Amino acid sequence: MTLTPDPANPGPPTGGTPEWQLHLTATGEHRPMPDLITALIAAAQHSARAAQPGTAHTNATAGLAVVLHHGEPWTPEEMAASGAVRPMLWWYAHCSVCGDPAEEEFGAFATVTEAADNTAELRWSRPAPGWLVCDSDSPDHQAARAAAPQPLPLSTGQQLLPAAAPW
Repeated sequence: MTLTPDPANPGPPTGGTPEWQLHLTATGEHRPMPDLITALIAAAQHSARAAQPGTAHTNATAGLAVVLHHGEPWTPEEMAASGAVRPMLWWYAHCSVCGDPAEEEFGAFATVTEAADNTAELRWSRPAPGWLVCDSDSPDHQAARAAAPQPLPLSTGQQLLPAAAPW
């Protein structure tokens, strides 16, 4: 069945199954979604709310949130589904003064400390915890190396980089 837009309803097209939906197993409800990303985010939010203690829903009553594509459960591509290809979190070092990244051939690092240590080996300086200053000779860079700036404020999940003597 072909989906046709309904001029009186700015919502999803009518006349068939929307391309993307979120199916809530506890209620049997199907919520139309504009795209895959929105459906995945909505499913994750549903799961997070269901897992919170003290909410009206428990895991038993909240059920699952299943992303549907053309009415069928959506699964990632075969390589991702098998675990052969996985997303990874990498750390890249950037200058605290100008924001320039470290050389690309030194690439991504698995930990914050590894990124800082390897970048310092490039002759970048670490004048204070949490700071990396590239080898630029600009007045701002020279001042940052000389003044040993105060550490940047931390946000949840951030770690201070170990301090080292400037090169």
